[in-house]
Amino acid sequence: MYLPSIGFIAVIVLVGQKFIARWKVIDQYSQLGKIFAISFIGLCIAVTFPLNYQWKSNYTVALELIRSYPGHFKGYSILGFEYYNNGKFQEAKSVLIKSLQLGDRDPRIYSMLHTPIDSSQSL
Repeated sequence: MYLPSIGFIAVIVLVGQKFIARWKVIDQYSQLGKIFAISFIGLCIAVTFPLNYQWKSNYTVALELIRSYPGHFKGYSILGFEYYNNGKFQEAKSVLIKSLQLGDRDPRIYSMLHTPIDSSQSL
């Protein structure tokens, strides 16, 4: 989602550069618009790549949410769903309970905590 925004920002910079070119003050600094455009696009690229790594899977999103907002339930619920879907039921149970303690009321959590996985395994 971030990579397409680079093209959008590049268009904004190019339009802005044409707008700025109409000012007479810019004539003294003819390369200023190009320097600004390249710098802004470079900044966008530098910010985008680390964010793409953080959002590569639900697991990494959950870990980043928990790291950034340890007192919010959403990261714990996403992590619990991931553990549950990957068959790590004990880890899912502890994380989903933490999510409920922080105020989550997603009905899927209650279902996951009370529904046996199969006859030999339950949360």
